[in-house]
Amino acid sequence: VSVRSKLLGNDMVLKDMRAGMAIVIACRGAKSKSTIENVEVIEVGYENLFGKIRKLGASINRIE
Repeated sequence: VSVRSKLLGNDMVLKDMRAGMAIVIACRGAKSKSTIENVEVIEVGYENLFGKIRKLGASINRIE
C-alpha cells in the first residue's frame, strides 16, 4: 500500500487512551516530527508500546 501523507507533525498532549493511540498512529504517518506528552495514558493499556512502534519502522524516543 502506498499513500501520500498530508499529515504534519505537531506537539500534542494525550488525555485518553484510545484517542491517544489513534494520535500515535497518525504521527507515524506524518511527514515531520511530532512530540507527544503524557504517553503514560496509553502505556497503561499497551504492553511494550515503544518496541511495537519501532517494529513498524518508526523512530521513537522517550524523553523524561
